[in-house]
Order: sequence, then C-alpha cells, then structure tokens
Amino acid sequence: MKKRSIFLALGLCLAALAGCAPYWVKTPVVDQNEVTVSLEHKVRKGQVVQQQFHHPADISPENLKNLLTQLSYLADSAIYGKPERKPVFQEVEIEHLAPALVQALAKANPEQRVRFVSRNRGGGLLFKKDRQTGGVAFVETGDRLNLAFGYVNEEILSSRPDALSQADNADPLMIRSSFAPIVAPDFVEHRLTEKGNPFPLWIVADMKHIPEPPPAPAASPATGTPEAAAPVKTDSLAASEPDKALKTEPVVAPEPQTIKAEPVPLQESPSQPLKAIEKEPAPVAADKPAAMKSGDSWETRKQENTEKLRYLKELYDSGLIDEKEYKAKKEKLLEQL
Repeated sequence: MKKRSIFLALGLCLAALAGCAPYWVKTPVVDQNEVTVSLEHKVRKGQVVQQQFHHPADISPENLKNLLTQLSYLADSAIYGKPERKPVFQEVEIEHLAPALVQALAKANPEQRVRFVSRNRGGGLLFKKDRQTGGVAFVETGDRLNLAFGYVNEEILSSRPDALSQADNADPLMIRSSFAPIVAPDFVEHRLTEKGNPFPLWIVADMKHIPEPPPAPAASPATGTPEAAAPVKTDSLAASEPDKALKTEPVVAPEPQTIKAEPVPLQESPSQPLKAIEKEPAPVAADKPAAMKSGDSWETRKQENTEKLRYLKELYDSGLIDEKEYKAKKEKLLEQL
C-alpha cells in the first residue's frame, strides 16, 4: 500500500509539472512538398502567453528575397579543415519560402510567431541529398525581422517519412552554440545573450534597409554553368579570385602562339630535340613525388591541424560553442597529431 501510494503521488506530481510546462500550439498556413509554414502561440496552464510581436507585419517580398539570398553559414565540416561558407537557401527554395513567410507574417497576431521548414530536394552541385532548413520568424517594432534557425541544411533521413526534424519541436531561441553558425552580411546583426555573446543561429535585420545582392559573375553564363554562381554570391572574397582567373586566361593566350613558332627550325634535326625532351621529364617526374612523400606530409599535416585548432579556439572565444564541445573537438584534433 505504501509503495502504491508513493507511485500515485509521483504520478500526480509529474502530471502537475506537465500541466505547468509551456508548449506551442501550431496553426498551419502553407503545407507543400517544398515548404511548410505555420503560426504558433505559447500556452501555459491553459492560458495564451502574451508575446507582443509586431504582428500582423507587412514585409516586402522583394526585400525578404534579397535577405534570404545573402545569408550563408559555416559548414559543419569546417571544423576538420578550413572554414567554408555555403548559402543557407538555394534560389529554388527562396522562390517558395519567401512568399510563404510573407503570407504567414501578414496573418499572425501579436502572440503568434511563424515556424517554417524549407526543403532542398537535392540535384544541385552543393547538395546531392535531400536536406532541410527550419526555424522561427517574427517581427519586432521598427520592422526588425528576427530569424532563428533550429538547423541548417540538415539531411532528411529516409527513416522519417514525414521529413520533419527532431528540432522542429524545440525552441530555436534557446540554441547558444553551434558548429555551423550563420554568417550574416554587414546589414544584419546577431542577437546577443544576457552575457553579451552572439546567438550563432539567431539574426535580426531591419527590413526597411535591405540592399540588393551583388550581381552574379558575367563569365558564368558564357561558360554554361549558371548553377556554380550560387555559392559565389555568399562569399565576396571567394568570388573575386575566380573572376580574376577567368579574365586573365584570354590575355595570356597570345603567349603560346610565340612559343609554337620556335619549333620550326627544330624540325630540321628532329632526332636531337626529341631525345633531349624524353630524357629531361624522367628525373623531374620521379623527383617531385619523392619530395612530396618524404618531407611535405608531416609539415602539411602539422600546418593544417594548427589552423584547425586556431579556428576552434575562435569559435569558443566568440561564444559560438560551449566549453564541453570545445574540449571534445580539441581532443580529436590532438589525437590526429
């Protein structure tokens, strides 16, 4: 009897705690194969929690597209190599997500925020597998749009037929560390925690001042590879170098013509030049791999791991990852040495 009464008391306590815990109630707005958008409000003890969002909000679709186009993130693999910036959304995703967000923000009331999931069905150069990006959006006074991501380009597992992530029921506003933080452009700022550290996946943008994205490189349509221009938009530093390389190739083209003119007198005695050409490449081809195997492997690995440790320390110092994650990744890198 005593044990039964104890279990009964524990059950009543758990039920009371569950009733006191807040939860979000969703109202679907857009449910498509490419995007899912819904409104959600928080409920505690049967009462709607007052949020005081600046809703309904009138957001310019064009400004929102410009913002989504210029958002990038550091890929998760950057911890094991040099940081690599990738676009958060592909152009096809933005065409579906932007109008859905505008529609939801226009319907929301001051207690509702917008929950979204955008799906990239693969087939591009960057993502060969189906992936999805999800989070919440809401507007504050002054047309300040908040975007807080729960996950970015997460692989959609075939074992989940509904294609939803476990993070869809979590609150993105509580994420304080991430190995794939959002890289915001100059006109966007990260929301800060109480200690002054930036939230890695929570950004705020003034929708009245959203500049247009930089134009795509002019050389990409000529080469017939417009898809390759998508990642270049998110990284201005990476965009400048390929452009220079493409522009300098036509200028250097005349030089081979002057070199081709030299073999004319050599045709009179082809045997000697041919022997010289055959003998010279042989030691060069043999020496180069030997040098790479003997001396460069250790120095290269040491330099790469040094860069990885420095980058990991920068993430920890900026508050984008916590101490536990920092120590775990640091131990793995040291083991590789």
